[in-house]
This record gives sequence, structure tokens and C-alpha cells, in this order.
Amino acid sequence: MLGKLNILIYSEQELLFKKLDKQRETKLSLVLHAEENALLFARQSLDGCTAYVWPMPPCSRCAAKLAQAGIRRVVAPQPSGEQMARWGPSLELAAWVYRHAGIEFAQVDRDA
Repeated sequence: MLGKLNILIYSEQELLFKKLDKQRETKLSLVLHAEENALLFARQSLDGCTAYVWPMPPCSRCAAKLAQAGIRRVVAPQPSGEQMARWGPSLELAAWVYRHAGIEFAQVDRDA
């Protein structure tokens, strides 16, 4: 389910999103992750910057985009058991991206 949207959409596009309410995989392939959205809205060089991400570590797609943007440090919570069960391979590939791109990856305790 899409939940509440903070965007106003008109005519045919509004109908598209209503149809996607029950089509999770299609919806997920169309939405931007928070990391992607932050990179788009930064509108300045991010070389050497730190990305703070919550409530889960970036997926492999976002890790690659953060690396391409010049991010040098990523701070994110340790993934929960549920997150590892669902996205483990992507999170492991993201860690590989950080190592090979020279990005410091700091995981913090989510309960701290």
C-alpha cells in the first residue's frame, strides 16, 4: 500500500498511482529511495561528504550512486534480522561497493 503521499498528482497520473496501491513490485520499481532523492536535491558537489541514512542501510543500487556522487562516509543503523532476511544480498553487495570505492561505512546500534 502506498500510504500517505506528500504530493499532489493530477488526472491520469493519479489513476496510475491508485492502481499501484495493490501492485507492490511495480510500485517499488518506480519510487526513488531516500538516498536517490537526497542526491537529486543536493544540487552541489558531494565530494567528501557523509551520508546519514535511517531506518536501514542503503541497498546496493543506492550504495553505487552514493559512491558515484563522491560520498566518502556512510553512517547507517545495523540491519535488523528481518532486513537481513529480506535484503541481505543487496546489503552485502553494498558493503562490497563501500570497500572497493574507499568509503567508510559506519554502522550504529539502532537501539542506542
